[in-house]
Amino acid sequence: PNQPLAWVRAQMLAHIDPSDTGLRRLYVSRRGDDKRLMINEAELEAELEARGFTVVRPETLPVARQIALFRDADIIVAPTGAALANALFCKPDAKVFEIQPSNFVGIWVRGLCHFVGADWHGFFAPSPLNEREIYIGGTIRPGTSFQWMTPLPAFLDFLDTRI
Repeated sequence: PNQPLAWVRAQMLAHIDPSDTGLRRLYVSRRGDDKRLMINEAELEAELEARGFTVVRPETLPVARQIALFRDADIIVAPTGAALANALFCKPDAKVFEIQPSNFVGIWVRGLCHFVGADWHGFFAPSPLNEREIYIGGTIRPGTSFQWMTPLPAFLDFLDTRI
């Protein structure tokens, strides 16, 4: 059942620039998206930059660059989101730290990490803060857009003890 994923991974990796990006620690920011807003993300980014992480905004990068960044990184930290689909391109033994709001938990990134041999670590942040309802296709759907916060001391301790 994983043969299509293996084929996509091989094809994409074969068709991007093989040059090393030189970036080993990535933080994949969601600050360009107003869905599932982490209200203290700027503070988290500053803490991670102090630990040698490079902050990237995937919506500003070509797909090939995103793939190359994930391919070359040893450690990736990111709030849950679509950009983590690039975990498919991680090298074996890369460490992926996914920060998940507790009301929006999924296992698909963990599955991708397992598939490529990367080491997945999930950190679950209490959420939501000030949840609101929005319309999707004319129907009110609660819980699809909310604000949340990562408890920085707890997360940074979680990260530091695993890297």
